Amino acid sequence: MSSSPDKTTHSVRGETLQLFSGVCGERERSRTAKYYRRGSAKILDEFFFSLLEEARIKDFMECGAHEATATRIFLKNGGKRALAIEANPEIYNRKTQKVSELGAEVVNVGLAEKVGSLDFYIPEKNLGAASFRTKRDGEKKIVIPTTTIDELREKHSLNGHLALWVDVEGFALEVLSGARKTLASRETLILKVEMEHRPRWREQKTYLEVARLLEEADFVPIIGDIEYVDQFNIVYARRDVIAGHEELVASTHDRMRELVETAPL
Repeated sequence: MSSSPDKTTHSVRGETLQLFSGVCGERERSRTAKYYRRGSAKILDEFFFSLLEEARIKDFMECGAHEATATRIFLKNGGKRALAIEANPEIYNRKTQKVSELGAEVVNVGLAEKVGSLDFYIPEKNLGAASFRTKRDGEKKIVIPTTTIDELREKHSLNGHLALWVDVEGFALEVLSGARKTLASRETLILKVEMEHRPRWREQKTYLEVARLLEEADFVPIIGDIEYVDQFNIVYARRDVIAGHEELVASTHDRMRELVETAPL
């Protein structure tokens, strides 16, 4: 178990912020800021999928799948079994279920801390930002069934080396709280999780609480990107996974630094 979860995550988060200092915030919409955001996301995703290949990950769960892009990449890279999970029924019907053509399993259900049902809020102009948390009054509200990562992992027999992709619009703590058995399993090796530095949704839990849960489950943060000034992704892995792939980790940190050094002014 990590001896100081907050300190470790602050280190990864702090390094990312230092690399991209001054890019977001007031200059968030500038050409340079967009360059950093897109560039850092590309580097992080390439690192994530390279790590999955090197660690021989066979099973994959994409939580908040939308178009199931991550599932597609995983399967095309030689992954064996993938489950794409999308809560929004409209997004699921229009986009997510198409990945079944590649052999993925797909599920239209919400992920939460327990099995049941919850109010689900859908912004009129951005269906992809639907969440169990609301940002403002007047959003469309529907009730959808919920399950847990633990339930789905057992139901779909994802018992091999497993990686999780978690992009759930401000609901990461609740989703990962429903994955305690999965996180405790030594077969679960790598995660990529979208987090927020401060709340973007009402009553949302922020990254320190998410990080504490992951690090108490013996996952270590490796590297993060910057989506926006208050939103980012961090890749976590078991210590032995990191120890076995130090060259890949080091080269990815170098790529992030090079991104900063070559940015347009």
